[in-house]
Amino acid sequence: MLIIGHRGSPGTSPENTLQSFEDAVLSGADALELDVQICKTGELVVIHDMRVDRITDGKGLVSQLTFSELRGLDAGDKEKIPTLVEVLDLVDNRIEIHIELKSAGTSEKTAALLNQYVKDGKYTFDNFVISSFDHHELVNFRIFNKECRMAALMVYIPLNYADVIPADKLDLWALILKIDNASPEFVRSAHERGYKFLVFTVDDLEDREILRDMGVDGVFTNFPERFACS
Repeated sequence: MLIIGHRGSPGTSPENTLQSFEDAVLSGADALELDVQICKTGELVVIHDMRVDRITDGKGLVSQLTFSELRGLDAGDKEKIPTLVEVLDLVDNRIEIHIELKSAGTSEKTAALLNQYVKDGKYTFDNFVISSFDHHELVNFRIFNKECRMAALMVYIPLNYADVIPADKLDLWALILKIDNASPEFVRSAHERGYKFLVFTVDDLEDREILRDMGVDGVFTNFPERFACS
């Protein structure tokens, strides 16, 4: 079972910050996960919420704040909101990276950036998994990048489980579901169609074992060191 640090390692450091990602790299986890958006001045910034209010000492929409304004905020423990470039440089090919496309328009810029890093020999496409709740962004990402694995995030249980995925439009490696919606039937349906089945967010070791028994292939956790060491 894959262990993926959800937003890095928020159990030890503020989520989606460079320190959180460094903690995840050192935790022994198989991968880390991050969220990417585009701010007002066009930079790809790593933050989960559409607003900065919850995780910083500021207020406002990420899309309406310049990078300079975002950079001036405290994201916890004096950490700053990083750019995707900064995270890629920090991780330096030491661990697999799952990138969730959070806002519209992130797919093209993210694809271009990853293409450049691979061209420069700093990563391979196998180092990345691209995911989103916005499946239009996944389709658009594939236009600009043919190699990275992709995963569809889902918040509901379709009547026909994985049968609802349009395989001719979504070239997927995995389905990612909230832990509440995981079931043996859904896992089986995904596997029958050749998809991995990943679950978020799993912080209890007992839950991990239940999911393992279901056949789940990987879990996102806020405590990657705890999971990797047990």
